[in-house]
Amino acid sequence: MSKYFLLPIIVITCLVAPSAQFGTTAVWDDSVNPMETAGRDDDDYCEDTYEYDQAGCNADSLCEWDDDDYECDEADDSDSSDSSDSDSSDSSDSSSSGGSNQNGGSGGSNNGGGTQPVDTDGDGTADDADDDDDDDGVNDLYDAFPLDSSEHLDSDDDGIGDNADPDDDNDGVNDNDDAFPLDSREQSNHDGDNMGDNADPDDDNDGVDDYYDAFPLDVQEQFDNDGDGTGDNADPDDDNDGVIDNNDAFPFDASEQYDNDGDGIGDNADLDDDNDGINDDEDSDTEEVEIVLDNDNDGTPDDQDTDDDNDGVPDDQDLYPFDASESSNFDGDAVGDNADNDDDNDGFNDSIDLFQFDATEWSDNDLDGIGDNSDPDDDNDGILDSNDAFPFDSSFSQDFDRDGLDDEIDSDDDNDGVNDNFDPFPLNSNEWLDTDMDGIGDNADPDDDNDGFIDILDKFPKYAGFNTDQIPAVSNDKSSDSDSIFVGGTAIILLFATSLALSVIFGVKKLIEIKDSQQEPLEKTDQPMQVNSDLEEDMIQ
Repeated sequence: MSKYFLLPIIVITCLVAPSAQFGTTAVWDDSVNPMETAGRDDDDYCEDTYEYDQAGCNADSLCEWDDDDYECDEADDSDSSDSSDSDSSDSSDSSSSGGSNQNGGSGGSNNGGGTQPVDTDGDGTADDADDDDDDDGVNDLYDAFPLDSSEHLDSDDDGIGDNADPDDDNDGVNDNDDAFPLDSREQSNHDGDNMGDNADPDDDNDGVDDYYDAFPLDVQEQFDNDGDGTGDNADPDDDNDGVIDNNDAFPFDASEQYDNDGDGIGDNADLDDDNDGINDDEDSDTEEVEIVLDNDNDGTPDDQDTDDDNDGVPDDQDLYPFDASESSNFDGDAVGDNADNDDDNDGFNDSIDLFQFDATEWSDNDLDGIGDNSDPDDDNDGILDSNDAFPFDSSFSQDFDRDGLDDEIDSDDDNDGVNDNFDPFPLNSNEWLDTDMDGIGDNADPDDDNDGFIDILDKFPKYAGFNTDQIPAVSNDKSSDSDSIFVGGTAIILLFATSLALSVIFGVKKLIEIKDSQQEPLEKTDQPMQVNSDLEEDMIQ
């Protein structure tokens, strides 16, 4: 019966064995895209993955580097199509070699035949999986040089990293001389207002737009009426007609200098200079006619009128005697004070300047009439600014630890970590404890408990006399009963000796005081030291 039982097993083994031995013959399918079988269904996989990584691209068998376009493309499919023909014609060979792979052979294995993954920064993570291939701290997605740890930005896209590029914005101005090294539209900032001169409508920040400013980089000048290269503020003859402005009725009109009849029309253009009703070309007596000027038309000739423009300011005090809208010019900038927004030219607009005619002052914190620059106590709290930690705040004045908190609200004035409520020395950061309350902090006190023994020799420097709480615990061993009695006796002896020593010390001190009061010389003696020495020997015994 056993023979018939083994027969089906033998038949099945014979049928299965050939396929198990040789495997299935591999056939190339042209319809299969190797990129898809590799899990890469994106047509731009190679280009996106190895955008700047030539080494990684060449290491990938499905990609190849294009030097002309400087990019990573898919590998040419022609080789695979040729190989499919050879594979189909040599199916027997491939089947035999391919089958050996299932049994650990090398027919279809990549062991030793493929290229090792590239790891540029040597951090153990292949570049394909590494977010920062050069380990420079910048993610490869934002790194213009993902394989160069010394570079990560290229502002002008010229192929040279910003660290090595002498002109990062490629505007022709070296970064060392460029106020905006990363902005190719700007190179300089004359007035230092954070806006480049190309975009700044007022490069010298003088209040006049560059379009109208004859001197856009000179804050002292804005106009040049006669175009002689000298600004009107500095030019004594703005219209360059040979008559200085102080004597010129029309300082900005080169065709006119005088207005004899004061009618606002220059004599050169006025048909009746003396305003007598007869045109100059018909007036035979123009030389004899007395020309009377009356600028304000008040009936008083100018040569007799003490206020020619009738502005209430006498001509001898009026810098603009023929201009009723102006009379003074404090800063001498050719703009009258009424029209000038900064009369003292201190950089502060008159609207916010409490001292419009004092270039050295512009604010008065305590409103006492004395400018802050000259006021020794700006907050008027009675404490000089030189000693006031808060010179502009009358509510506060002291800040011992300079932490920005006034001592009145600061819980730790000396910033030693101990609250002032528990700190005997709240203004001394070196001291916070005074065990014997003698006014000397424990850090500086050589005898913290004031028991007559300096701390370095005192086993209990924080406790006067002997501290019984510090006596070592007595052993529970019955054999130590005698030791307990001995320790207790020793404590009593030490207490007695300490009391005796203190009595002797205070007695000697009293004798010295009595002798001093009697003004008798006291000979040097080592008696107190001898007493302490004897006491120490007794304590040891």
